Amino acid sequence: PTPSDRSTYAGSWQEAWSLDEPTGDGTATSGTDDDTTTFLYAFDDRLVVAHRHGYSSTSHADVTGYLIKADGPERAWTITMNEFTRHPVRSGPWGSKLIMGGELVDVVTGEVSDAPWKHASPKFTLNGFVIVCDDSDTWCAGWDWNDGNPSERWRSGPLEEDLQSAQVVGDDATGHIRIQRYTENRSSDRSRRSGSSTSGPSASGFLSLADGSIHNSSNSSSSKTDQTTYIPAADGWLRRSKNASGFEMLSPDGTPAGAVKPATTDDEYLVLLSPTGPPTLDEYRRAYELGDTGWATTALTSSRDGRSRPQLLNGRPLANRTPSTPRVPTVFEDNRALLSPDGRTLLVTRSSPDIPVVAVDLTTSTATDLPPEVTDGDHVRVTIRADLIIAVVGTRIVGYAPTG
Repeated sequence: PTPSDRSTYAGSWQEAWSLDEPTGDGTATSGTDDDTTTFLYAFDDRLVVAHRHGYSSTSHADVTGYLIKADGPERAWTITMNEFTRHPVRSGPWGSKLIMGGELVDVVTGEVSDAPWKHASPKFTLNGFVIVCDDSDTWCAGWDWNDGNPSERWRSGPLEEDLQSAQVVGDDATGHIRIQRYTENRSSDRSRRSGSSTSGPSASGFLSLADGSIHNSSNSSSSKTDQTTYIPAADGWLRRSKNASGFEMLSPDGTPAGAVKPATTDDEYLVLLSPTGPPTLDEYRRAYELGDTGWATTALTSSRDGRSRPQLLNGRPLANRTPSTPRVPTVFEDNRALLSPDGRTLLVTRSSPDIPVVAVDLTTSTATDLPPEVTDGDHVRVTIRADLIIAVVGTRIVGYAPTG
């Protein structure tokens, strides 16, 4: 790869490098099934690009792995796969492997091996753990990577069809994810893929990654107006119903653990990060009830609508270099905040879909503009770190980074 000689984006984030290799006849967002679709996967210093040709039942793919260096990616391997199916988007590798249908692809070497299960697809991965469900929706199972010697940890009945955006609290050994299980008349696979899902009620609960058991199930409406939100904390969940002024605290398995009543409704927290990542339930309580954010390494606040008063970053006014102030999702709109390894850049994205919203230079307390190729929902993109986003732009694959 060579740095592009095309004009760079006139903002604080610019094109750092590009791969001038064709991405196929066209691209589509991950999750569609067009004739040619490009998928991007990135982990640490590795980038994997898959170009799928044809529809999922008959598709094949050209898959290339890259090592990301300071001056851009370096090609490490290329393979062609028949009967290709994609690894879950927004998921990390299983150990060192991408799961593509019934095969495992090593992200470092490109070596292909058979998956230890038959006729099943991955639904959720977290480090060395994966949940797979059989193609006829009769069972799901949790598998351990186990240092390259995979073993089945547990097996259960079917789970909800799409777990790739599931929220998680805890690690891959003892953590819990919030899931939804249909209780009647599940639609066929073809119907679900076309968007005509069931209209029956469902039961939500908290699945233990340790043994597959589901805790604190409750019936919920399938209505799109049901806007109860769940926010993962370091040691549990915050649950907030639509129009509620306060929220509930839940343990990792969904057991009620108290309530939080905010002292004021004038201000809202946009980003709260502790030295170890997401805050604990008690840290959230201290922030909302007492206004105490002394424990936080990063606290971005504003009025609830984000317009009536300046945003504050760690108590300092947040300057703005953007043409129009982007609306940053609040903590309770399920945003995701990332810090760059050097501690300079804060990147805030929407969790679903995972689209960057705003970048903040922490050294100058300044919000900076992002290229439209990064924020446009129609582009295929992957966020590697808070200071590197890779997107498919036409027939190129482009890496964007903050300047300076």
